[in-house]
Amino acid sequence: SLIVSDLTEDRVLIAGSSGAVEDSGNLTFNGSRLTVTGGVVASGIVTASGGVRVPTNGTNSANYISVGSGDNLKLYHDGSSGGSLRNGTGNLEIQANAVFHLKTTQFNVIDNDATHYHIRTFKDDRVELYFNNAKKFETTNTGINVTGDGTFTGNLTVTGNVGIAGTLTYEDVSRVDAVGLSTFREGLFIPDNQKAQFG
Repeated sequence: SLIVSDLTEDRVLIAGSSGAVEDSGNLTFNGSRLTVTGGVVASGIVTASGGVRVPTNGTNSANYISVGSGDNLKLYHDGSSGGSLRNGTGNLEIQANAVFHLKTTQFNVIDNDATHYHIRTFKDDRVELYFNNAKKFETTNTGINVTGDGTFTGNLTVTGNVGIAGTLTYEDVSRVDAVGLSTFREGLFIPDNQKAQFG
């Protein structure tokens, strides 16, 4: 074995500027783990068979995985709010050639300033759609709830009952076909110069 004095345990030997062998506190190996203090530059592909671990330091300004120039895309964990994937510039695209699954108990789509909802989903519960942070559509265990007006350019087919709390107005309709019994609780109004035809 080779024994060199004036060296510190676990430090990796390197060639100094004068060609002499020396060690550095920035590069250590304890027999199972190589520790580098500072940056690592790799010109080729880095393969980690056991995974890559980036510990948190409690902030989003360091200890992250960066992709692109200028830290355009960062993946980090701040120790409190879970993980975060942030795109600093341009569009962020997630592409899959097959089915894309997002497994979570609740999924929210919000503005980039986190003040307005667009979509909210809840496990074993409802799905909500928003317009300018106002909920307009919600699924329920029996169907859907819609807040606001609905515009249909095609046909509307209803297989169940229709309940109308307000007034039902027909505009630009020349004929209304009703299959079955129609009940008019407060009478039937026929304007002047119009007729009701039976048979």
